[in-house]
Amino acid sequence: VYFVLGSPTSLIDLQRINFGGAAAIFITHCGAGRGEYSALEDWTVDYEVVCCTRLVESQLPKSSTTIVITDIVNDSNHPYLPLPGSTGFSKAELMTIPQKTDLLEGFKAALKNPRGAIKMGGNAEGGSSDKSVQGEYFVQPRFAAGRLFAGSATFTSLAANTFYNPSLIDLVGAMIATQIIMIHLPHSWEGKTYFELFDHLLWNESLLAIGIYRHADMKLAGDVGDTGAGGRKSKVSSQSSGSGKKSKATKRLGFVYTAPPGKETVLVPEDQIICFQARQDL
Repeated sequence: VYFVLGSPTSLIDLQRINFGGAAAIFITHCGAGRGEYSALEDWTVDYEVVCCTRLVESQLPKSSTTIVITDIVNDSNHPYLPLPGSTGFSKAELMTIPQKTDLLEGFKAALKNPRGAIKMGGNAEGGSSDKSVQGEYFVQPRFAAGRLFAGSATFTSLAANTFYNPSLIDLVGAMIATQIIMIHLPHSWEGKTYFELFDHLLWNESLLAIGIYRHADMKLAGDVGDTGAGGRKSKVSSQSSGSGKKSKATKRLGFVYTAPPGKETVLVPEDQIICFQARQDL
């Protein structure tokens, strides 16, 4: 482990450590909630983390494979951390991103049609309950891709629930100690339901399927001419046929589909199944 004296919000210091050559970059605010930071407003606690994340991602080339993972203290600050390429908002629009994005519907479409595109921008429509869900950090593409953590929400909720359900501690401990494997979907299972594969893995392979690792094309903000699901499908097909303009409007995104509805979820090519492996003594 090497420590370099400098500031993570300084481009010169980032270049000194060759940040562009990293496989992954983890950005966190270790001093949050202590000392001088305890008196700050909630929305200001993560400003250094946000600035550092935006700086690093803006300097990485589009072809870079470096993964930037961000840990924020206040989960309500997630609108300031859209994925790269989805920053085409004015300052006023940025403040209302939770109400202006249709990410929930985008992910629903991606789960049903992973070759479709996830829409990053646009006006949200529907009831007030849908709008409130769309504003939550756990339905954002960055969180689904495993690139965003909100410690104040996840661990606080887990700790509080252990008071009412002490067995959660044993459950988490067992999950940590369990061997986790990922299975590439065999061609013979393409088009079948998740329920059928779950049953096969459990009784024939002694594996407990807990989710699907799936890919979808994410539509970046500023893409005009979107006409719904049909428009998304045509744009993706145009991208695969070699249209340079369309390729700039989408980005390949991997995400975890946890506990999908068994009989409603159809398995597609490129799916990977996340499984817990049973102990040998069972």
